[in-house]
Order: sequence, then structure tokens, then C-alpha cells
Amino acid sequence: MKSENQILYYQLLYILCYCLNDFIKVEIVVDIFCYLEYGIEFIIQYVENTPWNFFKVVEQCCSLYKLKPELQSSINHILTGMYKLAPHHSITIRNILVEKRILPNIILAITKDIIHDELTFINSVMGKNSKWFIQDKQCTQYINWIKSKMHQEISFQMSMNSDSVDIYIPFRIICGLAGLINKLHFDSDELNLYMDVVRQSQNHRMTQLSLCFMLICWDQISSYSKESLVELMGNLLRSEYSEMTLMLGVYSHTNQMFEIVHLVRNILRIDIDIPKTSLPGMRYLITQTLINESEITKRSLYLPKTKMSKNENFSFSIVYQLLRGKVFHKGNVDVKDWIMYQILNISLPIHHLIQPILKEYIEGILTTNSITKIPEDHIYNYLKDINESPQPSQIILLFYVLMFNEIVQQFPHHSTISEYETKFLENIPIKYILHYVENKKEFSAIYPSFVKCIAYQFPHLYNTTNNIMEEEIDNNTSLIIPYFRQVDIINCINNSKNDMIIDNEGIKFDPENIKKNLLQSKNDNKMILLALRYINSLKTHQKIPYCDIILSTIIPRIIELNDDNDLIVDEFVEIWKSLNTVIPNKLWVATLNNFQKEKRGSDYNYQDLIENPMILFTCDQRIYSNPKLLEIFLLTLEFVMMASRHYYRHEYNIHLVRGNNINNMFRDLHLSTLLYIQETSLFQTLIEISQIEKKKSTNEKHKEAILSLIFNFINQRFIENPKYIKLIHFQTYAVDIIPDMVKYVPSMHVCFDFIPELLSITNIESQIFGIHLSGYVFMKYPVARSHALAKDVVIPKIKHMALPFINFTSQIQNQINNEISLNNLGNIVESIPDYLVEVIPVLVNICKAFPNIIHLVSDLLHKMKPINDSQFKSLVLNNAIAFKQSKTNLLFQIGKVISETTIKMASLIKNENQNLNLKK
Repeated sequence: MKSENQILYYQLLYILCYCLNDFIKVEIVVDIFCYLEYGIEFIIQYVENTPWNFFKVVEQCCSLYKLKPELQSSINHILTGMYKLAPHHSITIRNILVEKRILPNIILAITKDIIHDELTFINSVMGKNSKWFIQDKQCTQYINWIKSKMHQEISFQMSMNSDSVDIYIPFRIICGLAGLINKLHFDSDELNLYMDVVRQSQNHRMTQLSLCFMLICWDQISSYSKESLVELMGNLLRSEYSEMTLMLGVYSHTNQMFEIVHLVRNILRIDIDIPKTSLPGMRYLITQTLINESEITKRSLYLPKTKMSKNENFSFSIVYQLLRGKVFHKGNVDVKDWIMYQILNISLPIHHLIQPILKEYIEGILTTNSITKIPEDHIYNYLKDINESPQPSQIILLFYVLMFNEIVQQFPHHSTISEYETKFLENIPIKYILHYVENKKEFSAIYPSFVKCIAYQFPHLYNTTNNIMEEEIDNNTSLIIPYFRQVDIINCINNSKNDMIIDNEGIKFDPENIKKNLLQSKNDNKMILLALRYINSLKTHQKIPYCDIILSTIIPRIIELNDDNDLIVDEFVEIWKSLNTVIPNKLWVATLNNFQKEKRGSDYNYQDLIENPMILFTCDQRIYSNPKLLEIFLLTLEFVMMASRHYYRHEYNIHLVRGNNINNMFRDLHLSTLLYIQETSLFQTLIEISQIEKKKSTNEKHKEAILSLIFNFINQRFIENPKYIKLIHFQTYAVDIIPDMVKYVPSMHVCFDFIPELLSITNIESQIFGIHLSGYVFMKYPVARSHALAKDVVIPKIKHMALPFINFTSQIQNQINNEISLNNLGNIVESIPDYLVEVIPVLVNICKAFPNIIHLVSDLLHKMKPINDSQFKSLVLNNAIAFKQSKTNLLFQIGKVISETTIKMASLIKNENQNLNLKK
């Protein structure tokens, strides 16, 4: 039809376009006519006759291209016709296609035929994720055109000025094409031109691009002589213009081939690929011929030492990669001075590579002789004066010391490198520094590792008691600022002096002046209280300078004057607890030294304390009589116990790591046993102190406070480690202490687990102790388990102990019938144990706990003494000639105890019957 009547065809087409525009959406028109024989031509005519639908058609074509692959050829023809139909819309069409990342052939066609901005456009579109643009099969016909245009541009720029910035763009495009298209090859003329560009690189950017070109095209340029390549590469790598040259050397020496690819991609900002066959040859040339380990390490350490973030990042990255790749080891270059410089000149925020660099540096110290650690005197001199605002360099240096000691402990069989001595840490407010770091985002790069190091080496800073104490301090923080506390002190001084009025400027509130003017023993309670309140109103870290002054003045006052002023003591205890959250080690030692009754020749130090916690009990005995001071004493003991346990564990691990335990003579089990012995000795001493104070005190309320503190401390330790309970009770203690232990220590129910074992050991004293313990524990916890123990274990054990006496009473009954000789009776009496006098009364406690087994106990008592008192006494006297006088007294004592126990049993039966009647 079209060929027969051309005019009629276009007239009908025109009419159809207008009809369709009124009744059918553009999207449907495009979708339908793409499938028809002359549909492409119709769509072009449709756009020509309805120009307002131009971009709707473009958008629909783009959508169909992705959704319907069978229409891609038609879409190609439609869009080609449309940009030719309206050349002024070509740039918009190109932008749409670039945004949607489709049809790169049309994009290049528009660029070539219409816009003619191939240099700037291809440079802009060739970036990250640009493979869709270059590697499309339909673009093959345009690749040679791009390559030719870039060659022409580079040739022109070289003829004008080899140092021109205008050469950067075409040379970058050439590098990108070579890296994106695997089979792209340059002819000899092109290679020679590009190699001339490389030879004449004289600035930062061109050095980078030249190295990228040589890396990408190494297979093609390898045809050049080795000498010329070595010379060319050497000039580039030794160039001072580019950081990339140093990074390339670092990655080559550390065999990080992917990092080289990543480096080239970042320089070009194009996701290129470097042929795998190129990298080994390039790496061999760099490492074996151009830059050895010694040169690359020295160059990295002599980088400009500046705090500019760009240079700092680059310097840190270089040194980290070299440390990680053990290049410093191979080059015998010491990195110590560089590390120390970086620490002392650290800037905020802390660089994210500081922690990995320090870790690699420490491991390097332990694996090679060429890398040395920072001298101890340098560290001590720099850390000895940490104030309330620690310097970043001090924090990083402390972090280095802690990390070094932790890694040394974990490094196997290394005896030549020792840890840093940590005695100086006693005076460093580690906990405060940790809080300081925690609250500053600038230290986020090291905070997790910093916490880990402190928790590993100072676990006593993280126990439950300490955490609770910190929360209490936060909740009880004074709302009154220090200024008003100063005003209170000034007013108090003015009221006490009629002849002199002073103001806030007339007295200094530094530690020395407070000690000299306010905390003297001659001062009244009000002045001392105001001074303590002022100190307590300060922030926690501001209280640190007052530590020694407060302890040395307030503790003796409380002890010597028997100061019972609760307000003063409460303020002192609150200050002590707050100081314990920031300088615990120093505080414990100072507390111990001020608890002494008489001044020693030399004060105890932290090492003395953790090696032998028992020295805490050398303090003035009056400490135990003051509940507030006793509380501080027990807190100190708790923390010191944990620190001591860690100290000995740490020493043992070092002993193992250094291979000093070759014959396995001292094992972990031995260490655990020794630690348990040490710690249970502390508990035993506390138990003894509780009884001494109980006897001394006449005030019931005061006595209750002392016993509650001591036994609550013991209970907390029992809860933390139930093994303590068994160890303490197998060691035994005075029987008269058992009631207090059961009363004040709720965890004593754990004794149910080992009572059968305690009663089965051969030591009689332990068995007697176990029976007494059972009686009191059963009374406190009358449950099914204790009932079974009483019925099946304890009562049978008492019966077994009483068998010789039961045998004796049964035999003396037969004396009337002359059924036994005096000699045999004497032998029986000799076998009766003395401890029956102690054991039998326990039956009363058992029956109080379990009235339903009174009949069982009554039967046992009847077997022990089946006759009344007068008969028993008469029979014993009649046969006294057969045994010693001491045994006669023993028999009378046992008989008396049985009678008293029987009376108590009768009373229990009576009370039980009355209770039953009341229930009815």
C-alpha cells in the first residue's frame, strides 16, 4: 500500500496519529506498534505529529528495553530515528540513557554524530561501575573510534607541551579502556606514544597515571628491553611527586596483589582489571631490582611528620602495611622512634590504625631482634604526671603498655623480652582514665581494646561490688556546688573569730591548706564536717589530690577519739567509695597504712598487699569495733583478694609461657589449691574476729551491725564461689560460732551437699563439727532434703558413735545375774568416747526441726539409758572398781546429758501435742 500510494499512506497515518492520541495512551501505542511490520516508522511519525509526546515515547522505549528483550532491536531503531528527528533533544536522550545504563551504542552514536564532546563525556561516564558502558557488545564498532580520538588528542598535546594538564583526560581514558577491555591491544605507534608520555611524566598526577598504564599494560610493554623498563619504572618509583609510588612498593613487598589492583582503581576511579599474568612480573621487578626492604622501610619512616590528616593517614597506612607484611623485619629497620613520635604527637580523633599498628609493632618486638620496645624510663617519665585531664599521648602510651603486657603474656616461649613493670600503675588513675575515654567519641577507635586490656589485667576493677558502688555514687552526687560549700566554711570561720573577717579570697581550698587549716584534730566537728562536705561536692577526679590528706587525718581521728559523729564518718566513707572508683590501688595501700596502730619503718606498698593479703589484719584492732571503718576494711579485703588471685594467676601464666615449668612440677591445680588456702585463711580470721567483737561489745545494736557486716561479706564470697563453703567447713571452726554462721549467712543451706561426706571422714573432730553443723542448719532449713539427711545420715551416725555406751548400759543390767566379768566390763568402758557429751544434745535441735522423728530419737535415748538415774548411778558405783576414775566421771556426765536431753524431748512432745489440739 505504501509504495502504491505514498500520499494517501501519509494522510491516513496522520489521521490515525491524532485519533490514537485522543483515545489511547502513549505507552500502549508504543507497546503495540513495536510488534507491527511498519510499526517503527509509525512511531516516528506519531512523535513527529504529536511532539508533546516525545519524551513519553523515550521513557516507554527505555522501559520496554529492560522488560522485553525481544523488542531491543526495535527500540534501537526507534531511539536512533528520534535523536535524528530532533537533534536538539539529543543531549537529553543521552542523559536519560546514561542514567538508566542502557544502549551505550546509541549514547556513543549521539556523542559522535551530534554533540561531539567525546573527550569530556567519555571521561565523565567512565568511572565506578562503568563496565556496562564499555563492555557492551554493541559498542565494539565505537571502541576503535574512541581509541583513535584519544590517540589523536594525546599526540596533539605531546606536540604542544608534554606537561600540559590537558593530557590527563585522554590518557586516563586510554588506561580505562585497556583495563576494561581484556583484548584491547595497541599497535606499535600507539605504544611508543604512550611510553613517551610515561617517560616525560613530571608531576604528581602524570606519575600516577603512568604507573597505572604500566601495570595495566605490562603484558604489552614487556616486549621492550628489560633495561629500559627497569630504568623507566625506577624513575617513577623513586619519584617524589606521588604517594602511589611508595604504596606500590609496600604492596609488592607484602605480596598484596589485590591491594595493587584496588590502588589502581582508586587512582583512575574506574573499576578496571589487571591481567593476572602482569602482576607477578611487575612485583618481581619492583622487589628484586628496584626497591629492597631496607629502602622501602626507610622511605616510609622518613615521610613528612605532620599532623595534616591526609599525610597522617598515608603514613599510618604505609607503616601498618609494612609491619603487617614483616618488611621491617626483613630490612632490619627499627620502627621504635617512629612509633614513639606518633604516640607523643597523636592528634584527635584517634586514628583507626593506631591499635593495629601497635599490635603489629609489639608482635614484631617479640619475633625479631631488629625491632626494639620503647624504653621503660621514657614511659615512666611521661606517665608519672597524669592530671585530671589526661593528654591523648598519655592515654595512647598507657594503652601501649597494657597491650604490650597482655601480648607478652600470651606469646609462647619468649624469655628474652619481659613485660613493663606495672608498679608505677599503682599511682595512675586507670579507672578514671577509662571513664574519661569512654565519654569521648574521639577515642572510639581504641576504646574496645582499651577496655579489654584493663579487664584482663585489672579484673578487680570490674567486680559487682564496684559497679554497684559507682551507681550509688552517681545517684548520690551532691547537688550543692563547691562554691556554696566554700561559703559555709568561710561563714563558720568568721563566726568563730570576732576580730577578723575573711572572704572567699582569704583562704585557699587546695589540699595542703585544707589539711593545715580545716582538718586538724583540734578543730571542732563542725569545721571538719564542712571541709569533708566541700571535698565531697567536687567531681570524682577532683578528689584525687585530697586522698592522702583525708586518710591520714580522718582515720586516726575516728580511731583515737572514738569519733561517733555519724555525719563526719558518713562523709568520709562516701569520699572513700568515690575515690575507689578512680584510684583503687593507691587507695587500698593508703588505707592499710593509715589503719596501722603504730607507724612502721616503711609503709606497705601495693606489691606487699597483693602478694600477702593477710597483712590487712595487721591493722589496729579497734578498726573492727567501728562499723563504718569495718565496712571500708571489708571492701578493701574484697578487692585485694581478687587482685591477689589475678596476680598469682598472671605470674603462673608467665612462668608457663617462658617454659620454666618443663618438668610440669607445679600445675594449675596446685596454684588453685594454694589460692584457696590463702583465701579461706582470710575467712577463718574474719570468723575469729567476729567472735572476739561479739564478746567485747555490750551494745546489742552495735554487736548486730558488726556481725552483719562480717558475715554478709563471707556470704557474698560463698555465693561467688560455693567451693569456699565446703573448704571452710572441712577446715572447721569453733562450734560456738556455728549458730551465728547459720543466722547471718543465708547460703549455709549449701552444706546439705557435703554433710554426708563430712560425717564420713576419719577425723573425729570433723565428725563432731559436722553433727553440730547439721543440727543448726536443719533448724534453719527444715525442708525435705534436710529431713532425709537427719533421718538417714545424722541420727544413724550419732547412734553409731553411742554404740559403746549402749553396749555398756545393756551389760550393767546383766550384772545382777553375774553374766559378765569385771574385766570385760572395763574393756567396754574404755571404748566409750568422750565426745558423746557434745554430740547427744544435738538430737534436741534435730527434733525441733522435725517433730515427726521425735519417736525415733526417743527410742535411741532409751537404748542409751534404759534405766532411771538412780539405778544408773548405783550400777556405775558398784562397778567403779573395774575402770578408772576418769571414766566414772565420763559415765556420770553422759548419763546426765541423756537425762537432760530426755527432759527436753518430753517438753517438745508436750508442745507438739498442744499444737495439735489447738489445730483441732
